[in-house]
Amino acid sequence: MIFKKINRFIATGAYSGYLPKAPGTWGSLLALILIIIWPILLNWQFVFLITILGFISSELDGQSTGIKDDSKVVIDEIAGMLIVFTISGLTYFTIILGFIIFRILDIKKPFFINSVQKFSGGIGVMLDDILAGIIAGVIIKIILMI
Repeated sequence: MIFKKINRFIATGAYSGYLPKAPGTWGSLLALILIIIWPILLNWQFVFLITILGFISSELDGQSTGIKDDSKVVIDEIAGMLIVFTISGLTYFTIILGFIIFRILDIKKPFFINSVQKFSGGIGVMLDDILAGIIAGVIIKIILMI
């Protein structure tokens, strides 16, 4: 029972996914706040750790609740935001642009982002946000080069 509660805490981004309306935006905002407070989080080892934790946590949460991709689960948005800023860096400009581009990509799911949600379990939950994070980070890097 305690393990399920700990997993739910992780999967929902310290329960930020329970906030009203747009839980993915709340999870993304939580990630952004944590990144601003502790920019040391922006390293590939930490991104890898959170991503693996996200795969496991979202998989276990889905098994526990019976909901494949519960909107309250926001660990995927947290991992995606970490990816955006690990790629693009952290400035006032990238903070604003990264948050907006990531949210647009996560909500609209253009290109092949939507197609990866067909995968079952934690893989399907996490992959679309990982791709959105990579694409958003690359878009920002290109903008910064112009």
